[in-house]
Amino acid sequence: ADVPFDGDSGIVIQIQSQKCPLCRKCMPDNFLQFIYTTAVEFIQLAFKKPRGSLERSNLCIVARKQIARINSYLSFPTENESHYTVSNKQKIGRQLRIDDVDLCLCEGKATEVILKANNLLATKLNPIIEIGLHIAIGRSYILLEDFENAKQALNTALGKVVNGSNSNEVRKISHWLCQCYYELGVYDRSIEFGESAISINRHSECVYKYVALSYKASGNLDKGIEVMKMAV
Repeated sequence: ADVPFDGDSGIVIQIQSQKCPLCRKCMPDNFLQFIYTTAVEFIQLAFKKPRGSLERSNLCIVARKQIARINSYLSFPTENESHYTVSNKQKIGRQLRIDDVDLCLCEGKATEVILKANNLLATKLNPIIEIGLHIAIGRSYILLEDFENAKQALNTALGKVVNGSNSNEVRKISHWLCQCYYELGVYDRSIEFGESAISINRHSECVYKYVALSYKASGNLDKGIEVMKMAV
């Protein structure tokens, strides 16, 4: 499931009656909130498009331009600091760095994701954000076909999920761990995580492939065929 991780996408950027740094005309209230929300929506749409497709690439380009607009505006002093404090600037800046990790993952820039996510993890973050960053690191290692490090990152993410608190997060992590363990030749663990993902949501499409292949590699071809029939 090629989807963005669940981060703090609900951040609120409240800027009221500020003047554009270029034309000096007064901008509408919450103008940056609109730009930010649009950027997040473009990232989410991009993840739904096939990897390597022109549609995904174009959506990522637009999202990056929107984020750049906010970063550009952040560099200008404001005329009313009561609406735009230094602490708020820092919070917005950090959230943009988190979204940049998501965007890099969508663009397939695996090495950048690992570097940027690890830098963010060195700071104090919301536990949900930490889980998302570990997932992003794991998925990036999968793109690099480094399944051992991918497994470690994803197990770290799984260990931080409170039992039963987010079944969708558990499903996604189990899905990717199923793939990692298959590629590492640990077929019993691949089957375990794959069947766990399917039990949470039977529409976990690609996971059936790795469960079936693991059964086949374990010498149980009939069970592998049965699993693939379930996917239809």
